[in-house]
Amino acid sequence: MPILEMLYEGGGLIWIILGCAFVAIAITIYCAITLRRILVIPPLLEKAQDPETARTLALSEGGPFSEVVNAVIETYSDSMQEAECAIESAGRRAAHRLSRGIGALELIATLSPLLGLLGTVIGMYDAFKKIAISGMQEPGQLSGPISMALVTTIAGLIVAIPTQISAAAFGRHVMKLTLEMERAAMHLRTRFRSWQESR
Repeated sequence: MPILEMLYEGGGLIWIILGCAFVAIAITIYCAITLRRILVIPPLLEKAQDPETARTLALSEGGPFSEVVNAVIETYSDSMQEAECAIESAGRRAAHRLSRGIGALELIATLSPLLGLLGTVIGMYDAFKKIAISGMQEPGQLSGPISMALVTTIAGLIVAIPTQISAAAFGRHVMKLTLEMERAAMHLRTRFRSWQESR
């Protein structure tokens, strides 16, 4: 079935599902750009040699890693346990900031097949209603509602499957970035303590 004909047969719900697809594509592109390691963990900030330089770079760079670095700056003179708690807490907040788009992808992945199912129910309802009115004398009258039912289900699954895959992949990537931020933060703490002892 040609795509335009499928869109026509799908009725109004197909356009909502199509809108979900465009939103999912936009969020996927956004996450692919913003979740690059070089943007999340700026190399200059990761390699800072002293707290003053790190504080200046954190202010200029911004982003989630800057919050983790600020936690390092505030606690590098404290005990290891206190520093680890502060860094882990900042890491969780950073991970939450990085995961903003992933929640929207998960919502679309859940919503799309439900919209497709709704289209199926509406289509089958129309089909049975026409059977009740005219009987089975004109089977051609059933093709429209049944096509709507099938097309919306197919469209919902086509949108949901890659969206769910994207959400899962970005979720794993955020976990990896969070671990790398915490590891980089502990290296910074060691570096700052050496700097403090050398003064």
